[in-house]
Amino acid sequence: MTDNTAVMTVWLRQQGKLPVPEFVSHDRDLPPGFSVVALGGRVVAVSEMISVGAFRSMLRDSGYDERQRERSEPWSRANEDVSNEMPVGASWFDAQAFCAWKEKELGVMLRLPTRDELRTLRPAFSPHYERLAMLDFPWEHYPPLPILDATRVMQEHEVPSAVAWSEPRFLGHGKDVPEFPEDSGLSLTSRKRWITDFPPRAPWKSSIPIAQYYGLTFIDAWDTCEWCQEKGWVSGRFWEGAIGASSWGGYKNMKTTFRLVMDIEDLNRRPPN
Repeated sequence: MTDNTAVMTVWLRQQGKLPVPEFVSHDRDLPPGFSVVALGGRVVAVSEMISVGAFRSMLRDSGYDERQRERSEPWSRANEDVSNEMPVGASWFDAQAFCAWKEKELGVMLRLPTRDELRTLRPAFSPHYERLAMLDFPWEHYPPLPILDATRVMQEHEVPSAVAWSEPRFLGHGKDVPEFPEDSGLSLTSRKRWITDFPPRAPWKSSIPIAQYYGLTFIDAWDTCEWCQEKGWVSGRFWEGAIGASSWGGYKNMKTTFRLVMDIEDLNRRPPN
């Protein structure tokens, strides 16, 4: 269902109490970092992942950082020791705040990609991982999990990671170690371990798995996802599901970034003057 904030925004615009940004027309130059993509019979402009530098500009110019001082997972823990060029780790509320700030700057309507759009842009790694949607992977079981190799045989491969966690997220494993150690401290079906300094610090690794889909850059890692327009929903190469909208993902063993979408006006359907 549409969240309350989106409903209120539509109502305020209908009442003339909130400006209505314009759609982007086909004959208008797109801002840097946006690419035109055809998705599901529609044409949209999709940005690259929002960078730490761009997000810091929003924090500085909007005062959002001062208004968000008290949070369970501080923004800095996901972005310490990260260069301005790297993708930002942010909460869903952070992403929406950035979206609203950027709308004012560009004067056009912006939003996050929907679940369907992100999954179309980047399919799940395999049917095996597609079936894990809304289950507890990658939060309850230690990677790697069985994935299909080139011969279509289920094998255990190291699924890629992109985050240099300040503490190990899982207990170690090996052929002589039971699947679910009794001393995990969390449950009888978990390999997660207690984090001493929570939330953990989560800078990017020096080398992260980057892939191109539809000419756009994505991070293909088990511990990285992107925010969708649907409140609290994240989409990744190996998993999709719901997490806390005020979290950047630290409590769920993942780091979440985001990108923006412009709905491009279809000039063939423009009503006559």
